[in-house]
Amino acid sequence: MLHLLTFGPWLVGQIFLSGFNVVTSALKKEAPFTPVVIRYPLRVTREWQIAALSACITMTPSTLSLGLREPRSEGAPMVMLIQAAFGADPVEVFESIADMEARMAPHVR
Repeated sequence: MLHLLTFGPWLVGQIFLSGFNVVTSALKKEAPFTPVVIRYPLRVTREWQIAALSACITMTPSTLSLGLREPRSEGAPMVMLIQAAFGADPVEVFESIADMEARMAPHVR
């Protein structure tokens, strides 16, 4: 639970940084929006953790949790579909979501 004391301020900072990035990008003559949808295999397994991660993703401007997909086979992880407005590099989007999940639930690192 101690990690929540660091995760909360980190998340608020990410929300402000992302919001600033969206506003400055929207004001540019040629907005650099390159939307992408990624399939992210979840490492968290409890329903409340999945809901919390989904909420954190959606609270962050330029990202949106679109839904969940059941595992394709037994033992496989549940998959979250995530849309990112700045998805020129889908690997970077994937890594940032993995970082958010690890900060929210440190046991998955």
